[in-house]
Amino acid sequence: MNTMAIATSAIGFVAVMVAWISYLATIPSGKVPARPVGSIILQLAGMVAAASAVVWSFRDGGSPGVAVVVPAVFALMMGSTFMYLLSLRKTPIGNLKVKVGEALLRQTDDLEVLSRRLVTILQRRVTALRSDESRPR
Repeated sequence: MNTMAIATSAIGFVAVMVAWISYLATIPSGKVPARPVGSIILQLAGMVAAASAVVWSFRDGGSPGVAVVVPAVFALMMGSTFMYLLSLRKTPIGNLKVKVGEALLRQTDDLEVLSRRLVTILQRRVTALRSDESRPR
């Protein structure tokens, strides 16, 4: 068993988890960074460490042990999942303030307005097409 591979795998796992926990800790306080560069760099470093631990254990001959593979796989899977989730997040524009007990916007109102606009657009389109057909060519 390669102790350096085990240590590198564990370091990679810890780095990914520390990056994600520190990012999640900013959410309740409302201090989420617009671009979490530090979190991304730490996650990438943890993922690289985990991948290198697996490669390192293969290079020394033999198969990597459970002590290398389990933390490395968790670090790679969780790090890639967190990176994917970070790519999907959108920071709200402006200073969004919501109070406890405040009424939520009704989605049905938005759908009604949208459907009315769509019907109006379609009616205008049909009227324009009919007027084009009635013109002599």
